[in-house]
Amino acid sequence: MFFLVPEVRFAVLLFFAVVFLAVVWVCFFFAVPVNLDKENAEEQIESFIKDMHPVAFELLYKTDENPLPRRLKDSLKGRTLIWYNTLWDTMAGAHDDDASLQDFDKGYGYLIDVLGARMIQTDRPQFLLDYLRSRNLHD
Repeated sequence: MFFLVPEVRFAVLLFFAVVFLAVVWVCFFFAVPVNLDKENAEEQIESFIKDMHPVAFELLYKTDENPLPRRLKDSLKGRTLIWYNTLWDTMAGAHDDDASLQDFDKGYGYLIDVLGARMIQTDRPQFLLDYLRSRNLHD
């Protein structure tokens, strides 16, 4: 990059600065990740809502033994969106992409119906879209 003329070098650096700031904005103002297995997770969520008003929370937990995901469905309703990541089995209580391949209701269906997910991050977007359309949850 340093062989570029100064005007182009500045434009490239500006581009990367804008991209970096956009990523920071999305991570901290759009969706805040919260590990529900941490002791103070519920207090952390309330603090973020009060101070930052995020659009969504990415909620992470390892097993269904954690009662917090079920409680948050009702307590966050109308205040923020709930986002679950289904890439790995340790991110959404084993209700991941692989579980959905075996049984929709134990994977995506559980996250939507039982935990109130409005956003799902997946490695299988077409599979998720087909499921959502089969339930009239997507155009």
